[in-house]
Amino acid sequence: MKNNLDIRYRLDRAGFKMWELATALGTSDSALSRTLRQELSDVQKEKIVKTIDEMSERRKKENG
Repeated sequence: MKNNLDIRYRLDRAGFKMWELATALGTSDSALSRTLRQELSDVQKEKIVKTIDEMSERRKKENG
């Protein structure tokens, strides 16, 4: 079973690709993929969830 399914699910539901999240976090998609192989701490998850939420809000504003 994959780790961090909640993050992966949230990213998918928001309609973003892993590379888009990686760019927003200031890292590469391969580095993010490796990071997600191990279950993240609550603090790390909060940062990623906040970033996904910010990406979603930015998309809403851009699309009117």
